[in-house]
Amino acid sequence: MNMDENSMSHVHLTKEDFEGGDIPDSLLSLINSAVDDKDWYRVKQLLPESFLQRRIVSTNYKVLRNVYAQRQNHRLPECHVFCDTLRNGLEHFDYLENYNEGK
Repeated sequence: MNMDENSMSHVHLTKEDFEGGDIPDSLLSLINSAVDDKDWYRVKQLLPESFLQRRIVSTNYKVLRNVYAQRQNHRLPECHVFCDTLRNGLEHFDYLENYNEGK
């Protein structure tokens, strides 16, 4: 997603913003046109499921500990990816594991 440093009004989606990058140019053009018009409802309606949404989240270990406990045995594969990311990416992951073993 390319955007101006100071404004979300200049957001333009590219093929890299979609899983596999296989979005038709015509649809990409329609979406970017809706973005230019600030028609957010239309943008939401046009976006395919392959759109990669990114979020920045601030949290703490207590919250992550609870999320991990709730998601570690979840049926959706996305939850397992999230838990794997926590396991592999957190410096003090043993804090989460030890908490869950104590329950």
